[in-house]
Amino acid sequence: MRLGLGTVRFGVPYGIGSQRGVNSPGDIKKILGAAENLGITVLDTAAGYGGSERSIGKSLESGYRFRIVTKTPRFSAARIGNSEILQMRAALQRSLADLGCGSVYGLLVHRASDLLAHGGDRLFRALQEVRENGLVQKIGVSVYDESEIDGICGKYAVDI
Repeated sequence: MRLGLGTVRFGVPYGIGSQRGVNSPGDIKKILGAAENLGITVLDTAAGYGGSERSIGKSLESGYRFRIVTKTPRFSAARIGNSEILQMRAALQRSLADLGCGSVYGLLVHRASDLLAHGGDRLFRALQEVRENGLVQKIGVSVYDESEIDGICGKYAVDI
């Protein structure tokens, strides 16, 4: 079994410990060190997690072994067009800068409904392009119920 570490609390109060706020920079370094010592190899993050990506970028030691998976913005449009594609590309560039790396292991569409929307195929092609350009190794989607899984797997060949 492979485990990943969710990093939302590195940037926003979330979940069980949300009343304590975000993790401090010192705690983030300790958490990352413990995760690495335990063999956890995947960090799950997103620009939508507040300062999580910046915190990771500041806290990782050179030569880290983590595979970083980030996400696209959540699009508010019912139709995916040029502006959403440009928004995705710009967000990925900001994420890479905040993380302090030239590429990430994975890029997930944050909401499956964005891929299932009219024009979702354009978004998927843009994901394929950033993979082909070496900015990400794997592309995929976050899903929250089985109908989304069926809709995505019936239409797109995702890696994650």
